[in-house]
Amino acid sequence: MRASPPPLRALLFDLDGTITDTNELHFQATITALKVFGLSIDRQTYMNVVYGAPNEAIAAHFFPGDDGAKQQRYIDTKEQVYRDLVTALDPTPGLIRLFEWVDAHDLRLALVTNAPRENMECVLAALNLTDRFDTIVLAEDLPAGKPDPLPYLTGLRNLGATADQAIGFEDSEPGLHALQAAGLFSIGLATGLSADALLSHGANLAINDFTAVDLWEILERRAPL
Repeated sequence: MRASPPPLRALLFDLDGTITDTNELHFQATITALKVFGLSIDRQTYMNVVYGAPNEAIAAHFFPGDDGAKQQRYIDTKEQVYRDLVTALDPTPGLIRLFEWVDAHDLRLALVTNAPRENMECVLAALNLTDRFDTIVLAEDLPAGKPDPLPYLTGLRNLGATADQAIGFEDSEPGLHALQAAGLFSIGLATGLSADALLSHGANLAINDFTAVDLWEILERRAPL
């Protein structure tokens, strides 16, 4: 008989597309930045190549064989365009209720993202969540970003939790693969991918937002005593 998982000690969240839906802003910023370099992109290519991937991998795709200078110029251009587009953001529905539940049960929170530091700070400020997380893990501070599990393993270590004591929330294929490789129970947010696609990439549960009944059943079942 399979043992029940232990009570939760921590929740770990991706940033873009998870705690807030910034997907359209990133798509528009990518279109604008590529145009500067004489390139274009359609939405399907964006979803296949860009969505959830580290900036270095994205730049290498569009500028293969480059010595790195053009790749970095593209990254800097795209991210500045994106930050200029971020004015007011809304948290994913149910997120604030979830954070209140976390406080009531004395859980710890991590933000784990491939986003550059400036983007992360910009988004959290727009959401008024700057000081909300116990630890923030940036791929740029590590040898590898998602889909490598290192960012989530680092988040767990910083929170003093093990994988079976935590749940991770993601919206992209690289993020879900990172959660899966780190051994975390993973919940996919259907902000960019369909529920079926999220499940096919390893999500244990796919939800539209944090008000989902299935999510709250899991949380209450695994609430600390």
